[in-house]
Amino acid sequence: MKKVVITVQGRVQGVGFRYHTKLLADKVDVTGTVENQIDGSVLIKVSAPTDKTDSFIDSLEKNRPPFSRFDSIHIVENNDLPDFSSFKVIH
Repeated sequence: MKKVVITVQGRVQGVGFRYHTKLLADKVDVTGTVENQIDGSVLIKVSAPTDKTDSFIDSLEKNRPPFSRFDSIHIVENNDLPDFSSFKVIH
């Protein structure tokens, strides 16, 4: 299992980014959460087999929703994340 925390900064709120991320996660079959942060970034937590996690990250970077813009994407492995049962959008 590979567990990562991804922080995406840029124009990622108000452009459907969280729902787009959920669609990608469901397509690749990873579990975790996605939520907006107060500073305007989006925080994604993922727990899945390494190949699926890597595929999700690749898809996230290449398949952005229209009107979104990434200024930076920061990925950190964190083995302390729980094993999620599904992928959820946190409101």
